[in-house]
Amino acid sequence: MNPQGVHGRGSVPETGQASLLELAAESVSDGIVAIDEESAILFANPALSTILGYSPQELAGQKLTLLMPETLKHAHRTSLRRYVSTGKRHFSWKGVQLPGVHKSGKQIPLEISFGEVVQNDRHLFVGVIRDVTYRLQSEEALRVSEERYRSLAAASSQMVWATTAVGEVVEDSPSWRAFTGQSWEECRGLGWREALPPEDRLRVTEIWREALRNGRPYDAECRVRRRDGEYRDFLIRGVPILAKDGTVREWVGMCTDISERKSAQDALEVSERRYRALVALAPIGIYRSTREGRFVSVNAALARMLGYESPEEVLSLDMRSDLYFDSSDRERLIAEVEQLGGVGAFEVRWKRQDGSPIWVHFDSRVVRGESGGIEYEVFVHDIDQRKQAEEALRLSEERFHRAFSVSPVAISLTEAKSGHIIDINERFAGLLGYERGELIGRTSLQMGIWADLTERRRLIAAVQAPFDLA
Repeated sequence: MNPQGVHGRGSVPETGQASLLELAAESVSDGIVAIDEESAILFANPALSTILGYSPQELAGQKLTLLMPETLKHAHRTSLRRYVSTGKRHFSWKGVQLPGVHKSGKQIPLEISFGEVVQNDRHLFVGVIRDVTYRLQSEEALRVSEERYRSLAAASSQMVWATTAVGEVVEDSPSWRAFTGQSWEECRGLGWREALPPEDRLRVTEIWREALRNGRPYDAECRVRRRDGEYRDFLIRGVPILAKDGTVREWVGMCTDISERKSAQDALEVSERRYRALVALAPIGIYRSTREGRFVSVNAALARMLGYESPEEVLSLDMRSDLYFDSSDRERLIAEVEQLGGVGAFEVRWKRQDGSPIWVHFDSRVVRGESGGIEYEVFVHDIDQRKQAEEALRLSEERFHRAFSVSPVAISLTEAKSGHIIDINERFAGLLGYERGELIGRTSLQMGIWADLTERRRLIAAVQAPFDLA
């Protein structure tokens, strides 16, 4: 059908007007369809193909019910016949939301507006059809978002708030009223500030005004009076919600109770001060360093241990080159610490300020530094004197064994209580004609060395006499 006569009820347009109307119908993004009294489709524009999948040629002559779900077909036929016979409308023809059926069988939400033309005593109906899928999805997303916001405000342990662009409370915050005990009349506008102590009120207000001037997020810590009169520490944060033109439309934010966190921070600061005092006064060396070998902190005991006048001098050192005789010792220490989380009884040689060696014993662990990075906390014990004593003992034992082995005197070492032979020198073995292995671990009685056991008892008594305190 050529869409002549569609522009107005009961009139017949001229050819030029009809051509203009046809051009408009083919250009718009909304679907346009015309039907007769029997619901036969007389005209459909190309946009309807985009919306419902049928081309104008496929729709020509088809019943409009082709585009309807089964639940609406009977109602449509009944309503159309009743209107044609009575001329009475039973619902609005403007912006009606109804489902349509796509060629694929999928239902599409539509908004339809109807018009009517009477031509030669016959009724013609024109419908403008708009796909409102995206609009409904947007509306649903907005509804869900608003429900989530309200649910968050109602269920959150935090206090949720919203203000106008100029910072006045015009929307009720049940969580704020429940905490502070303020009524809606008391907290609306700028009345919420009355729940802050006077010493915080001016500071927080100025921060709030600065945020309003700049349109930047608001962030402040202050105390808020609880309904029982006790003040609690809160972190108040707000962000601007912008309109399409970039101006601030409103502010939304939360008040988070940080009293426990503040108490923990205060306790941590006290603990840190005590720790630093103990480190400074400790008789052993204590330091913290980075993995790269840079000192982070050093106590006075470590500086003295290394021959420096102050911890500041030690802080400037490069551990790898200025402290370790062998830099591989430090790499070995780091590998063990990172694998095990800490290392005890690690011994290594360091350099004093004058270049002389000093033996130290490490107990170390991995810790988090103030910046959050990995650091090593190490407790250093000076074991230089012990190492010197151990070396002296080693040399003494070495000299003894050398003298024991080459002595021209036959010597045996015997365990006093059991009489087992512990060691003998070559002269002793040669004197008795035994191999060394034949005597070790056995007793002189087992070997039958003594010709006269009385001599053995007399020798034992003489050896034990100096130790007899009875």
